Amino acid sequence: MGVRSGKGDRGYTDLFFRHRISKDSSDIRAIGNLDELSCYLGLIRSKIRTRKDKATIEKIQRAVLIITSEIAVGAEKKEELGLLLK
Repeated sequence: MGVRSGKGDRGYTDLFFRHRISKDSSDIRAIGNLDELSCYLGLIRSKIRTRKDKATIEKIQRAVLIITSEIAVGAEKKEELGLLLK
C-alpha cells in the first residue's frame, strides 16, 4: 500500500537545488541511464574475482555517481559549487 497525497506530480520532479524539472527532460533521462550503468557495473563487479579488477570497476562506479550528481545539481549551482569530478 503506497502513500498518496492526491495532488499528482503533473510530470515534474525536484532535483537538489533546482526548481521543478520535467520528468521527460534530457537530464532526467541521463540520470536514469547512468543509474542503470552503475547497476550493471555492480553486477559485473560481483562476478569478477581479482581485487585489482574489482577496484577498477568500483572507481568507474564512483565516477558515474559523481557525473550523476553533476547533472542533478544543475548548471547554475555548478558554477557556485565547482566541479565534483576532477
